[in-house]
Amino acid sequence: MGELTRSQVGRRREAVVSLPFRTAGSRILAGAWLDFAGDRIAPARRDIDPARLVKVLPNIVILQYAEPETIRFRLAGTDFFTTFDREMTGQSYLELIPPDQREATRQRLFTIVRHPCGLLAVLGREGSEHDRDRLESFGLPLRNEAGEIEYTIHHADYLEPVRDIERISMGRIRAINAAWVDIGRGVPGQHAPL
Repeated sequence: MGELTRSQVGRRREAVVSLPFRTAGSRILAGAWLDFAGDRIAPARRDIDPARLVKVLPNIVILQYAEPETIRFRLAGTDFFTTFDREMTGQSYLELIPPDQREATRQRLFTIVRHPCGLLAVLGREGSEHDRDRLESFGLPLRNEAGEIEYTIHHADYLEPVRDIERISMGRIRAINAAWVDIGRGVPGQHAPL
């Protein structure tokens, strides 16, 4: 028997697939992650089958966490390479975030690993009200080889199709809204920090 009962797995699947996703890629990641996890609270990184995510791989990142505040890219899809014009693997994620947003971002991301739970957020350019300037980001936890939750996998894409992948500068991006996602262990008592 796994970490979750059959009824818990069913409730989790129902709750996750009914989330108000605004991008098809987040929905694809959700379905695949649920299958990879099975009756465990989170799948291992090695369980991720890229063939199941082939349509959204350009928009996928895997982040690795080290206490107290290090978050590094372990995999970054081609859209991230295009945006930053460099390979992101091994780079610090938080160093790309505006200094005034780093603490809230760190808290949101580390909560996915520590609780564990998922996170559904809309990120956007500061001061813009247009969907064309906003991204949906959906993240879920992953385990390392020892079975500890040390990684997260995320899908991030614009709410409206774009031709210019560099539309949003990370130097001006902020969370517009963010909500925890229950993956079988409830959600943190506090709201996701913005």
